[in-house]
Amino acid sequence: MKYLFSILVLFPFLVAAQTQEKEAIQQVIQEAYVEGLFNKGDVAAIRKGFHEQFMLLGRKANTQQRTLTRDERNKIEEQKKNAGKNPPADAYKVKVEFLRIDIVEEVASVKLAFYEGEKLAYIDFLALYKFEEGWEIMNKVYHTMPE
Repeated sequence: MKYLFSILVLFPFLVAAQTQEKEAIQQVIQEAYVEGLFNKGDVAAIRKGFHEQFMLLGRKANTQQRTLTRDERNKIEEQKKNAGKNPPADAYKVKVEFLRIDIVEEVASVKLAFYEGEKLAYIDFLALYKFEEGWEIMNKVYHTMPE
């Protein structure tokens, strides 16, 4: 009976803690990934939310596999900004829909629907790790949606 009582008393606190972690993860993804990487090209936001050893692994359609590090991606954003291509026009701004967030202690996995404007372009899978400073994006793999 004491065990059941303990569960009933602690359950709301556990749910609240899990909700806070999910909100922190969503914030990192929105600030560093969506706004920093795509909508604003903000290299400082990217550095804050992406781990220094971040790695993207993916391929578009039937093309060869590609990898990209955080610093390589930052260079691309700086080049786009210098060429006047960043931030993108409103019609091309990125938004995401959080489809799933799984957390086990200091590790999280997030599945996103990734929209370019109104078009569903990708399904992204992000892996995050929680450090003393907070959550950081470690890896990304993605699936390109058919045209």
